[in-house]
Amino acid sequence: MNEKILIIGFNTRPIAQSARAAGFTPVCVDYWGDLDLRSLCLDVFSILEQKPGFPLKRGRFPHSIYIEGVKSMLERHPDISFCLIGSGFDDNPDFWREISRLIRVYGNSVDTIRKCRDWRNLFNVLDNLGIPHPQTIITRAERVLDAINELGFPVVLKPTRGSGGWGKKLIKSEKDLPRNLKGDYLVQKFINGINASCSFISTDSKISFLSINEQLIGTKWLNSPGNFTYCGNIVPLVNWRQIHKKIYDYISALTSKMNFIGSNGVDFIVKDDSVYFLEVNPRFQGSLECIEAVFGINIVKLHVDACKGQSSFLHQLKPKGYSCRCILYSPCNCKLIDLRKYKQVRDIPPPDIIVKRGDPICSFFFTGNSREEVIRKAKNATRSLSLELESRGLKG
Repeated sequence: MNEKILIIGFNTRPIAQSARAAGFTPVCVDYWGDLDLRSLCLDVFSILEQKPGFPLKRGRFPHSIYIEGVKSMLERHPDISFCLIGSGFDDNPDFWREISRLIRVYGNSVDTIRKCRDWRNLFNVLDNLGIPHPQTIITRAERVLDAINELGFPVVLKPTRGSGGWGKKLIKSEKDLPRNLKGDYLVQKFINGINASCSFISTDSKISFLSINEQLIGTKWLNSPGNFTYCGNIVPLVNWRQIHKKIYDYISALTSKMNFIGSNGVDFIVKDDSVYFLEVNPRFQGSLECIEAVFGINIVKLHVDACKGQSSFLHQLKPKGYSCRCILYSPCNCKLIDLRKYKQVRDIPPPDIIVKRGDPICSFFFTGNSREEVIRKAKNATRSLSLELESRGLKG
């Protein structure tokens, strides 16, 4: 049997797929536990219980449940070699520390995770390095309005903890301000530009820059439930060459301060010829599957090699075509059909699950020779599925 590895994350399917292609045998602790993940893995511990005929009971489960899943997997598979961590835990360095006590983690250190999510520290680092970012004030809930008045409308309001656009809101006037705010928030001046990200592999001594990616954020044709909900990626970003050197220089400077290792990414806004930093993703990114398809690489292998200190420098990669992974959200309350009849579908829940409007239901993956081609394919497939689900909509 190939080397057995543990993967932990909110959606581990793309990482498990890459790990299988790299020759590893994955076992996963995953939020969803979708059908195609189970077909890729030797074993899966699913946080969410998806029962046909029952409503999908989503929630923000405490990280302690993931810890229980990890302990269960280690008992069932004592020969696991190491662990990879995906999305869902960026804002909890204590989780990374606890996992590291249970099994060797290939990825960033607890200190690096902490520095990435200490927003005051991060923006101080950006300012010292001369890396542009939206004007930002970090404040308690009771001072949010003061911060908005200081920056001026419109602003983006974002909890200091959370990912995937969760809790993030565009505030155009005081009436848009949510009631009963609690905790700490980022108040950022809104910049109307293109949502983008970059992906890179780091070692102790060098960076291999992989790609600049377009992000699908709040995409209406994917039934996005919010203006800032993450809906997928298109790789590469059109006209990426115009900002490549600028972003590479920013990433190189930031890595020297943050000590990144393995696969990492940065989200930013592109407006005209300017680039504005938003946040670091110090782990595998949602663009993984698209990058592998366009550049013919295996990101899990590159990540593991980097963590072992065995990586070789990748010269500037040239994309071969375009790829798109898009997440479809439910257009209504409905009972799901068997989604496996749709070609290019990914992250597949069991048939007959009852979902609510705005729930993520699956993703689609397409490749083509142009951005227009992959968008057309994606829109056709998602429109067809949305219409079928609407025809099966439940009352109430």
